[in-house]
Amino acid sequence: MLGISANASSISQQVRFNCPSGECTFPPVTSLAVCSRCEDITSRLEKNHDSTGDLYFDLIRDRSFASRQPNCTEYRLPNGLFLNNFNASGGDKDMVYMSMMGTTYRQKTVSMADIDTLFWAQSMIRVDEEDFTKPWNETTVRAEECALYYCVKKYTSEVHNATLFEEWTRLEEETRRGNSWTLDESEWENVDNMVVDALAYHPVESAIERTDLQLGREGSQQAYNISQDAVDGISAFMQKTFAVCIAGANCTTEALEDWGPVNGFYIGNNLATNDSSEQFEPSIAKAIWTTKSLDTTFSNIASSMSNAIRNGADGDNSTITGSVGVFEAVYVVDWRWIALHCFVVVGTLLFLTSTIYATLNEDGEKIPVWKGSELAVLSRGYVVGEYLRDARTIHELQEKARGLSVALVDQRHGEYVQENQNTAFISEPPKQGMWSARVDPSD
Repeated sequence: MLGISANASSISQQVRFNCPSGECTFPPVTSLAVCSRCEDITSRLEKNHDSTGDLYFDLIRDRSFASRQPNCTEYRLPNGLFLNNFNASGGDKDMVYMSMMGTTYRQKTVSMADIDTLFWAQSMIRVDEEDFTKPWNETTVRAEECALYYCVKKYTSEVHNATLFEEWTRLEEETRRGNSWTLDESEWENVDNMVVDALAYHPVESAIERTDLQLGREGSQQAYNISQDAVDGISAFMQKTFAVCIAGANCTTEALEDWGPVNGFYIGNNLATNDSSEQFEPSIAKAIWTTKSLDTTFSNIASSMSNAIRNGADGDNSTITGSVGVFEAVYVVDWRWIALHCFVVVGTLLFLTSTIYATLNEDGEKIPVWKGSELAVLSRGYVVGEYLRDARTIHELQEKARGLSVALVDQRHGEYVQENQNTAFISEPPKQGMWSARVDPSD
Protein backbone atom coordinates (compact mmCIF):
# COMPACT_ATOMS: atom_id res chain seq x y z
CA MET A 1 0.00 0.00 0.00
CA LEU A 2 2.73 2.44 -0.97
CA GLY A 3 0.04 4.59 -2.56
CA ILE A 4 -1.26 5.58 0.88
CA SER A 5 1.96 7.28 1.99
CA ALA A 6 3.85 8.15 -1.22
CA ASN A 7 3.11 10.69 -3.93
CA ALA A 8 2.63 9.93 -7.60
CA SER A 9 6.18 10.87 -8.64
CA SER A 10 7.70 8.49 -6.08
CA ILE A 11 5.36 5.66 -7.07
CA SER A 12 6.29 6.02 -10.74
CA GLN A 13 9.91 5.17 -9.87
CA GLN A 14 8.81 1.70 -8.63
CA VAL A 15 8.90 0.38 -12.18
CA ARG A 16 12.11 -1.50 -12.86
CA PHE A 17 14.09 -0.24 -15.85
CA ASN A 18 17.64 -0.28 -17.13
CA CYS A 19 19.00 2.80 -18.89
CA PRO A 20 22.84 2.93 -18.94
CA SER A 21 23.11 6.47 -20.28
CA GLY A 22 20.28 7.98 -18.24
CA GLU A 23 18.50 9.00 -21.47
CA CYS A 24 16.24 6.35 -23.03
CA THR A 25 12.95 5.94 -24.83
CA PHE A 26 10.73 2.87 -24.93
CA PRO A 27 8.01 1.87 -27.38
CA PRO A 28 4.41 1.99 -26.14
CA VAL A 29 3.42 -1.15 -24.25
CA THR A 30 0.14 -2.51 -22.93
CA SER A 31 -0.13 -4.24 -19.58
CA LEU A 32 -2.64 -5.65 -17.17
CA ALA A 33 -3.13 -3.00 -14.49
CA VAL A 34 -5.34 -1.64 -11.73
CA CYS A 35 -7.51 1.44 -12.26
CA SER A 36 -9.40 3.63 -9.82
CA ARG A 37 -12.49 5.80 -9.84
CA CYS A 38 -14.01 8.09 -7.22
CA GLU A 39 -17.45 9.66 -7.15
CA ASP A 40 -19.04 12.32 -4.97
CA ILE A 41 -22.25 10.72 -3.71
CA THR A 42 -23.28 13.42 -1.23
CA SER A 43 -26.51 13.88 -3.17
CA ARG A 44 -27.44 10.27 -2.32
CA LEU A 45 -27.37 10.92 1.43
CA GLU A 46 -30.66 10.73 3.30
CA LYS A 47 -31.00 12.68 6.54
CA ASN A 48 -33.30 11.67 9.38
CA HIS A 49 -33.79 12.42 13.07
CA ASP A 50 -34.92 8.96 14.13
CA SER A 51 -31.57 7.73 15.42
CA THR A 52 -30.56 7.17 19.03
CA GLY A 53 -26.95 8.20 18.30
CA ASP A 54 -25.71 4.72 19.22
CA LEU A 55 -22.97 4.39 16.55
CA TYR A 56 -20.34 6.04 18.74
CA PHE A 57 -20.84 3.53 21.56
CA ASP A 58 -20.86 0.61 19.13
CA LEU A 59 -17.43 1.69 17.87
CA ILE A 60 -15.46 2.77 20.94
CA ARG A 61 -13.28 0.31 22.79
CA ASP A 62 -14.74 1.16 26.21
CA ARG A 63 -18.54 0.95 26.23
CA SER A 64 -18.97 0.94 30.00
CA PHE A 65 -20.73 4.33 29.90
CA ALA A 66 -22.83 3.70 26.78
CA SER A 67 -26.06 5.63 26.51
CA ARG A 68 -28.68 6.60 23.96
CA GLN A 69 -30.69 9.69 23.15
CA PRO A 70 -33.81 10.07 21.03
CA ASN A 71 -34.18 12.21 17.91
CA CYS A 72 -30.50 12.22 16.97
CA THR A 73 -29.41 13.30 13.49
CA GLU A 74 -28.37 10.50 11.14
CA TYR A 75 -27.21 10.28 7.52
CA ARG A 76 -27.62 7.14 5.40
CA LEU A 77 -26.58 5.91 1.96
CA PRO A 78 -28.56 3.46 -0.20
CA ASN A 79 -25.97 0.71 0.43
CA GLY A 80 -26.67 0.82 4.18
CA LEU A 81 -23.70 2.87 5.39
CA PHE A 82 -24.72 5.43 8.02
CA LEU A 83 -23.28 8.02 10.39
CA ASN A 84 -24.96 9.32 13.54
CA ASN A 85 -24.01 11.10 16.78
CA PHE A 86 -25.66 12.81 19.72
CA ASN A 87 -26.80 16.23 18.57
CA ALA A 88 -24.56 17.94 21.15
CA SER A 89 -21.47 15.97 20.14
CA GLY A 90 -18.51 17.71 18.55
CA GLY A 91 -16.04 20.37 19.62
CA ASP A 92 -14.44 19.13 22.82
CA LYS A 93 -16.74 16.10 22.95
CA ASP A 94 -15.93 12.85 21.18
CA MET A 95 -17.75 12.29 17.94
CA VAL A 96 -17.66 9.88 15.02
CA TYR A 97 -16.27 12.05 12.23
CA MET A 98 -16.18 9.35 9.57
CA SER A 99 -17.77 5.98 8.93
CA MET A 100 -16.59 3.60 6.20
CA MET A 101 -17.94 0.60 4.36
CA GLY A 102 -15.85 -1.59 2.09
CA THR A 103 -17.28 -4.25 -0.19
CA THR A 104 -16.16 -6.65 -2.89
CA TYR A 105 -19.60 -6.77 -4.53
CA ARG A 106 -20.37 -4.12 -7.12
CA GLN A 107 -24.09 -4.61 -6.48
CA LYS A 108 -23.57 -3.25 -2.95
CA THR A 109 -22.01 0.00 -4.12
CA VAL A 110 -23.80 3.30 -4.65
CA SER A 111 -22.18 4.40 -7.92
CA MET A 112 -19.88 1.58 -9.12
CA ALA A 113 -22.34 -1.10 -10.26
CA ASP A 114 -21.23 -0.66 -13.88
CA ILE A 115 -17.65 -1.84 -13.21
CA ASP A 116 -17.63 -5.60 -13.83
CA THR A 117 -13.94 -6.01 -12.92
CA LEU A 118 -14.28 -4.30 -9.53
CA PHE A 119 -12.47 -6.02 -6.67
CA TRP A 120 -12.86 -3.33 -3.99
CA ALA A 121 -15.15 -0.38 -3.34
CA GLN A 122 -14.95 1.98 -0.38
CA SER A 123 -17.86 4.19 0.69
CA MET A 124 -17.32 6.99 3.23
CA ILE A 125 -19.53 9.45 5.09
CA ARG A 126 -17.52 12.21 6.77
CA VAL A 127 -17.88 15.57 8.42
CA ASP A 128 -16.76 18.45 6.23
CA GLU A 129 -13.35 19.73 7.34
CA GLU A 130 -14.69 23.28 7.77
CA ASP A 131 -17.17 22.13 10.44
CA PHE A 132 -14.80 20.45 12.91
CA THR A 133 -15.75 22.70 15.82
CA LYS A 134 -19.51 22.74 15.29
CA PRO A 135 -22.03 20.55 17.15
CA TRP A 136 -23.08 17.44 15.25
CA ASN A 137 -26.54 18.69 14.32
CA GLU A 138 -25.01 21.82 12.71
CA THR A 139 -22.28 20.15 10.68
CA THR A 140 -22.11 19.69 6.93
CA VAL A 141 -21.67 16.05 5.91
CA ARG A 142 -20.45 14.72 2.59
CA ALA A 143 -20.10 11.25 1.09
CA GLU A 144 -17.67 9.74 -1.41
CA GLU A 145 -17.14 6.36 -2.99
CA CYS A 146 -13.95 5.03 -4.58
CA ALA A 147 -13.34 1.80 -6.46
CA LEU A 148 -10.34 -0.28 -7.53
CA TYR A 149 -10.74 -2.57 -10.53
CA TYR A 150 -8.75 -4.57 -13.07
CA CYS A 151 -8.08 -2.91 -16.41
CA VAL A 152 -5.58 -2.73 -19.27
CA LYS A 153 -3.35 0.31 -19.68
CA LYS A 154 -1.13 1.52 -22.49
CA TYR A 155 2.11 3.04 -21.21
CA THR A 156 4.50 5.45 -22.91
CA SER A 157 7.82 5.60 -21.05
CA GLU A 158 10.89 7.81 -21.27
CA VAL A 159 13.97 8.21 -19.09
CA HIS A 160 15.57 11.62 -18.73
CA ASN A 161 18.48 12.31 -16.40
CA ALA A 162 18.04 8.75 -15.02
CA THR A 163 14.45 9.53 -13.96
CA LEU A 164 11.50 7.59 -15.39
CA PHE A 165 8.59 9.58 -16.83
CA GLU A 166 5.43 7.80 -17.92
CA GLU A 167 2.05 8.56 -19.37
CA TRP A 168 -0.75 6.04 -19.62
CA THR A 169 -4.24 5.65 -20.98
CA ARG A 170 -6.84 3.04 -20.11
CA LEU A 171 -7.83 0.88 -23.07
CA GLU A 172 -11.60 0.90 -22.76
CA GLU A 173 -12.03 -1.77 -25.45
CA GLU A 174 -10.11 -4.27 -23.29
CA THR A 175 -12.99 -5.54 -21.16
CA ARG A 176 -13.98 -8.56 -19.11
CA ARG A 177 -14.74 -11.46 -21.40
CA GLY A 178 -18.11 -13.04 -20.92
CA ASN A 179 -16.83 -16.60 -21.10
CA SER A 180 -14.25 -16.08 -18.35
CA TRP A 181 -14.51 -16.46 -14.56
CA THR A 182 -17.13 -19.16 -14.99
CA LEU A 183 -17.94 -22.14 -12.82
CA ASP A 184 -19.10 -25.64 -13.61
CA GLU A 185 -22.88 -25.23 -13.32
CA SER A 186 -23.37 -28.98 -13.36
CA GLU A 187 -21.37 -29.24 -10.15
CA TRP A 188 -22.46 -25.98 -8.55
CA GLU A 189 -26.19 -25.42 -8.81
CA ASN A 190 -28.32 -22.56 -7.51
CA VAL A 191 -25.36 -20.27 -6.85
CA ASP A 192 -26.45 -16.66 -6.39
CA ASN A 193 -25.73 -14.53 -9.47
CA MET A 194 -24.01 -11.90 -7.31
CA VAL A 195 -21.59 -14.56 -6.07
CA VAL A 196 -20.97 -15.83 -9.60
CA ASP A 197 -20.21 -12.30 -10.81
CA ALA A 198 -18.08 -11.12 -7.87
CA LEU A 199 -14.27 -11.07 -7.95
CA ALA A 200 -14.23 -11.65 -4.23
CA TYR A 201 -12.67 -13.86 -1.62
CA HIS A 202 -15.17 -15.60 0.63
CA PRO A 203 -14.24 -18.20 3.25
CA VAL A 204 -16.87 -20.59 1.84
CA GLU A 205 -17.80 -19.45 -1.65
CA SER A 206 -14.18 -19.28 -2.83
CA ALA A 207 -14.15 -23.06 -2.72
CA ILE A 208 -16.07 -22.93 -6.01
CA GLU A 209 -13.58 -23.55 -8.80
CA ARG A 210 -13.62 -21.06 -11.64
CA THR A 211 -11.86 -20.46 -14.90
CA ASP A 212 -9.37 -17.61 -15.15
CA LEU A 213 -10.63 -14.07 -15.34
CA GLN A 214 -9.81 -12.68 -18.78
CA LEU A 215 -9.56 -9.12 -20.06
CA GLY A 216 -9.30 -8.57 -23.78
CA ARG A 217 -10.79 -7.12 -26.91
CA GLU A 218 -13.75 -8.99 -28.29
CA GLY A 219 -12.71 -11.04 -31.31
CA SER A 220 -9.01 -10.85 -30.46
CA GLN A 221 -6.92 -13.90 -29.65
CA GLN A 222 -4.84 -11.94 -27.15
CA ALA A 223 -6.11 -11.68 -23.59
CA TYR A 224 -4.81 -10.99 -20.09
CA ASN A 225 -5.48 -13.82 -17.66
CA ILE A 226 -5.86 -13.54 -13.88
CA SER A 227 -6.02 -16.84 -12.04
CA GLN A 228 -8.52 -17.62 -9.30
CA ASP A 229 -5.70 -17.76 -6.74
CA ALA A 230 -4.63 -14.24 -7.70
CA VAL A 231 -8.18 -12.89 -7.59
CA ASP A 232 -8.86 -14.44 -4.18
CA GLY A 233 -5.48 -13.36 -2.80
CA ILE A 234 -5.87 -9.72 -3.81
CA SER A 235 -9.46 -9.64 -2.53
CA ALA A 236 -8.47 -11.11 0.84
CA PHE A 237 -5.66 -8.56 1.16
CA MET A 238 -8.02 -5.66 0.46
CA GLN A 239 -10.52 -6.91 3.03
CA LYS A 240 -7.90 -7.18 5.76
CA THR A 241 -6.45 -3.76 4.89
CA PHE A 242 -9.59 -1.67 4.45
CA ALA A 243 -12.16 -3.33 6.71
CA VAL A 244 -12.56 -4.58 10.27
CA CYS A 245 -15.36 -6.23 12.16
CA ILE A 246 -16.42 -3.64 14.74
CA ALA A 247 -17.60 -4.43 18.25
CA GLY A 248 -21.23 -5.36 18.44
CA ALA A 249 -21.35 -6.81 14.94
CA ASN A 250 -21.40 -10.44 13.87
CA CYS A 251 -17.67 -11.06 14.26
CA THR A 252 -17.97 -14.83 14.56
CA THR A 253 -17.51 -15.16 10.79
CA GLU A 254 -14.68 -14.16 8.48
CA ALA A 255 -17.15 -13.24 5.76
CA LEU A 256 -16.90 -9.49 5.18
CA GLU A 257 -20.46 -9.14 3.95
CA ASP A 258 -21.79 -10.54 7.25
CA TRP A 259 -20.09 -7.90 9.41
CA GLY A 260 -22.64 -5.16 8.92
CA PRO A 261 -22.59 -1.90 6.98
CA VAL A 262 -19.93 -0.06 9.04
CA ASN A 263 -16.51 -1.73 8.88
CA GLY A 264 -14.26 1.30 9.40
CA PHE A 265 -14.39 4.58 11.34
CA TYR A 266 -12.57 7.60 12.72
CA ILE A 267 -13.42 9.11 16.13
CA GLY A 268 -11.89 12.24 17.63
CA ASN A 269 -12.52 15.48 19.51
CA ASN A 270 -11.30 19.06 19.58
CA LEU A 271 -9.87 18.57 16.11
CA ALA A 272 -9.56 22.27 15.41
CA THR A 273 -6.82 22.62 18.04
CA ASN A 274 -5.10 19.33 17.10
CA ASP A 275 -5.69 18.09 20.65
CA SER A 276 -7.63 14.96 19.82
CA SER A 277 -7.96 11.60 21.49
CA GLU A 278 -8.22 9.56 18.34
CA GLN A 279 -9.72 6.15 17.80
CA PHE A 280 -9.83 4.56 14.37
CA GLU A 281 -10.05 1.13 12.76
CA PRO A 282 -8.62 -0.24 10.58
CA SER A 283 -5.27 1.56 10.68
CA ILE A 284 -5.70 2.82 7.13
CA ALA A 285 -8.75 4.83 8.27
CA LYS A 286 -6.45 7.53 9.67
CA ALA A 287 -4.77 7.98 6.28
CA ILE A 288 -8.14 8.16 4.53
CA TRP A 289 -9.40 10.70 7.07
CA THR A 290 -6.39 13.01 6.71
CA THR A 291 -6.04 12.89 2.93
CA LYS A 292 -6.91 16.05 1.03
CA SER A 293 -8.06 14.12 -2.04
CA LEU A 294 -9.47 10.60 -2.02
CA ASP A 295 -9.28 10.54 -5.80
CA THR A 296 -5.51 11.12 -5.65
CA THR A 297 -5.04 8.58 -2.85
CA PHE A 298 -6.86 5.78 -4.66
CA SER A 299 -5.17 6.69 -7.94
CA ASN A 300 -1.81 6.27 -6.19
CA ILE A 301 -2.91 2.91 -4.76
CA ALA A 302 -3.93 1.75 -8.24
CA SER A 303 -0.61 2.90 -9.72
CA SER A 304 1.36 1.11 -7.02
CA MET A 305 -0.53 -2.14 -7.61
CA SER A 306 -0.10 -1.76 -11.38
CA ASN A 307 3.64 -1.35 -10.93
CA ALA A 308 3.76 -4.56 -8.90
CA ILE A 309 2.04 -6.40 -11.76
CA ARG A 310 4.42 -4.90 -14.34
CA ASN A 311 7.46 -5.76 -12.24
CA GLY A 312 6.56 -9.43 -12.48
CA ALA A 313 4.45 -10.05 -9.40
CA ASP A 314 2.80 -12.87 -11.35
CA GLY A 315 6.14 -14.47 -12.23
CA ASP A 316 6.24 -13.12 -15.78
CA ASN A 317 9.63 -11.47 -16.31
CA SER A 318 9.09 -10.28 -19.88
CA THR A 319 10.93 -7.10 -20.85
CA ILE A 320 10.61 -4.37 -23.45
CA THR A 321 13.64 -3.17 -25.40
CA GLY A 322 14.00 0.56 -25.98
CA SER A 323 16.53 2.99 -27.40
CA VAL A 324 19.53 4.33 -25.48
CA GLY A 325 20.44 7.98 -25.94
CA VAL A 326 24.15 8.87 -26.25
CA PHE A 327 25.42 12.34 -25.38
CA GLU A 328 27.18 14.20 -28.21
CA ALA A 329 28.70 17.68 -28.31
CA VAL A 330 26.77 19.85 -30.73
CA TYR A 331 28.22 23.20 -31.82
CA VAL A 332 25.89 25.83 -33.18
CA VAL A 333 27.75 28.16 -35.58
CA ASP A 334 26.65 31.80 -35.66
CA TRP A 335 28.18 33.37 -38.79
CA ARG A 336 27.85 36.86 -37.36
CA TRP A 337 30.44 36.05 -34.69
CA ILE A 338 32.78 34.47 -37.25
CA ALA A 339 32.40 37.57 -39.45
CA LEU A 340 33.27 39.79 -36.48
CA HIS A 341 36.55 37.95 -35.86
CA CYS A 342 37.40 38.00 -39.55
CA PHE A 343 36.73 41.74 -39.68
CA VAL A 344 39.01 42.36 -36.67
CA VAL A 345 41.85 40.29 -38.19
CA VAL A 346 41.56 41.88 -41.64
CA GLY A 347 41.28 45.37 -40.14
CA THR A 348 44.35 44.80 -38.00
CA LEU A 349 46.36 43.60 -41.00
CA LEU A 350 45.29 46.62 -43.04
CA PHE A 351 46.23 48.99 -40.23
CA LEU A 352 49.61 47.30 -39.77
CA THR A 353 50.32 47.36 -43.51
CA SER A 354 49.36 51.01 -43.86
CA THR A 355 51.48 51.96 -40.85
CA ILE A 356 54.53 50.15 -42.23
CA TYR A 357 54.02 51.73 -45.63
CA ALA A 358 53.61 55.21 -44.19
CA THR A 359 56.72 54.99 -42.02
CA LEU A 360 58.87 53.65 -44.83
CA ASN A 361 57.65 55.97 -47.55
CA GLU A 362 56.54 59.11 -45.73
CA ASP A 363 56.62 62.01 -48.19
CA GLY A 364 58.78 59.85 -50.39
CA GLU A 365 61.71 60.24 -48.01
CA LYS A 366 63.37 57.93 -45.55
CA ILE A 367 62.73 58.20 -41.83
CA PRO A 368 65.40 60.11 -39.86
CA VAL A 369 67.77 57.85 -38.01
CA TRP A 370 66.93 59.25 -34.59
CA LYS A 371 63.29 58.31 -34.94
CA GLY A 372 62.82 54.96 -33.20
CA SER A 373 66.40 53.56 -33.12
CA GLU A 374 68.82 53.07 -30.23
CA LEU A 375 71.67 53.30 -32.73
CA ALA A 376 70.52 56.81 -33.51
CA VAL A 377 70.92 57.72 -29.85
CA LEU A 378 74.40 56.24 -29.74
CA SER A 379 75.42 57.99 -32.94
CA ARG A 380 74.76 61.38 -31.35
CA GLY A 381 76.76 60.67 -28.23
CA TYR A 382 79.54 63.02 -29.25
CA VAL A 383 77.10 65.94 -29.10
CA VAL A 384 76.46 65.59 -25.36
CA GLY A 385 79.54 63.62 -24.36
CA GLU A 386 81.51 66.72 -23.50
CA TYR A 387 78.86 67.89 -21.05
CA LEU A 388 78.06 64.56 -19.43
CA ARG A 389 81.56 63.11 -19.35
CA ASP A 390 82.19 63.53 -15.60
CA ALA A 391 78.89 61.93 -14.45
CA ARG A 392 79.19 58.59 -12.67
CA THR A 393 75.60 57.88 -11.63
CA ILE A 394 72.12 58.18 -13.13
CA HIS A 395 71.36 60.99 -10.73
CA GLU A 396 74.42 62.94 -11.85
CA LEU A 397 73.47 62.42 -15.52
CA GLN A 398 69.96 63.72 -14.83
CA GLU A 399 71.28 66.76 -12.95
CA LYS A 400 73.71 67.66 -15.73
CA ALA A 401 71.02 67.11 -18.39
CA ARG A 402 68.77 69.62 -16.67
CA GLY A 403 71.38 72.27 -17.33
CA LEU A 404 71.41 71.71 -21.08
CA SER A 405 69.22 73.13 -23.83
CA VAL A 406 68.45 71.34 -27.09
CA ALA A 407 67.93 72.87 -30.47
CA LEU A 408 66.42 70.80 -33.28
CA VAL A 409 67.62 72.05 -36.62
CA ASP A 410 65.40 71.33 -39.59
CA GLN A 411 67.55 71.37 -42.64
CA ARG A 412 64.69 72.97 -44.52
CA HIS A 413 62.94 75.18 -41.97
CA GLY A 414 65.56 76.31 -39.49
CA GLU A 415 65.88 75.89 -35.72
CA TYR A 416 63.31 74.93 -33.13
CA VAL A 417 64.75 75.60 -29.71
CA GLN A 418 63.85 74.04 -26.38
CA GLU A 419 65.37 76.16 -23.66
CA ASN A 420 65.65 73.19 -21.29
CA GLN A 421 64.18 69.75 -20.71
CA ASN A 422 61.24 70.97 -18.67
CA THR A 423 59.88 73.47 -21.20
CA ALA A 424 58.11 73.17 -24.51
CA PHE A 425 59.61 74.23 -27.81
CA ILE A 426 59.38 77.95 -28.38
CA SER A 427 57.66 77.19 -31.67
CA GLU A 428 56.13 73.84 -32.46
CA PRO A 429 58.22 71.88 -34.99
CA PRO A 430 56.47 70.13 -37.84
CA LYS A 431 55.64 66.42 -37.53
CA GLN A 432 57.92 65.36 -40.36
CA GLY A 433 61.32 66.52 -41.54
CA MET A 434 65.09 65.95 -41.64
CA TRP A 435 66.52 66.92 -38.30
CA SER A 436 69.84 67.46 -36.60
CA ALA A 437 70.37 68.41 -32.97
CA ARG A 438 72.55 70.95 -31.21
CA VAL A 439 73.05 70.88 -27.45
CA ASP A 440 74.06 74.04 -25.61
CA PRO A 441 74.67 74.64 -21.92
CA SER A 442 71.90 76.72 -20.34
CA ASP A 443 72.74 80.18 -19.14
